[in-house]
Amino acid sequence: MVTTLVSTTLTANSEATIGPALESVVGQVDACIVIDTGVSDGTLEVAREVCGGKFRVRSLVWPISFADARNFALLAAREYGADWAVTLDTDERLSFAPGFVLRDELASLPETNVLYASAHDRSYMKERVVRLASAVRWYGFTHELTMPYQEPGQAVHCAGLSFRELVKTPAQLRAKHERDVGLLSAMVMVDERSPRWICYLAGTLQNLERPAEAIPLFVVAAQLWNWEGEGATCAYRAAGCCWELGEWARAVEILQQGLAAQPDSRELEFYLKIAKRKVQVGLPGGLLQ
Repeated sequence: MVTTLVSTTLTANSEATIGPALESVVGQVDACIVIDTGVSDGTLEVAREVCGGKFRVRSLVWPISFADARNFALLAAREYGADWAVTLDTDERLSFAPGFVLRDELASLPETNVLYASAHDRSYMKERVVRLASAVRWYGFTHELTMPYQEPGQAVHCAGLSFRELVKTPAQLRAKHERDVGLLSAMVMVDERSPRWICYLAGTLQNLERPAEAIPLFVVAAQLWNWEGEGATCAYRAAGCCWELGEWARAVEILQQGLAAQPDSRELEFYLKIAKRKVQVGLPGGLLQ
């Protein structure tokens, strides 16, 4: 049975970046579906030149939510008659291992609904390929994820596929963080018991140099995660914000809570010792020396 495979790419004005993105996937798919969310430059012409007869385009008024936009792209892929859809943003580049054929890989995974790929430096993974006959959909205004959560075997890591993202300038990164604060604040209101959105909001505020606002959010996320696993990470990051403000006693309190649930965390234990020493000697805040 031949698997029909397409890529989907959301784009506005991206004529400088969309070409290499599509070049990185066009040889592995039957069609490249570009979702035009308000293009007014030469983006679509560049995409058509790269993809040739594989180029397809659909128009979408931007719905604010990234998940809604990605779900529109999945619908476009299903309407094309595809079995699987590869998600590819204009600032991403896919890499395939020598001799790796994604279509063959998918044919060998009859129980799988989602394939994850690693970043080129192995620092994190993303959902990259979705089976269109499944119930999988995207969820979240930003930092979106696929749902429903997958049973064992339904979501697997694809060793033959990796990706990299273009490095953003400081101005681009700040603009992204400022946009995400609004979207994540809205997600917290919609899904207030999910620590994921609270943690991402806290991290975004920290990136915007607003540590005082980030600390209580990190603590709430840690509590919702029962201070374990991701919760311990939230405790560490909250303590980092305390250090920026010179609030060593508050850092000690948060780290102690994290260690109570995660007593084997050497990282939390190490930074707790430092914070306690800062409290004892009354040192000012700032970067650790």
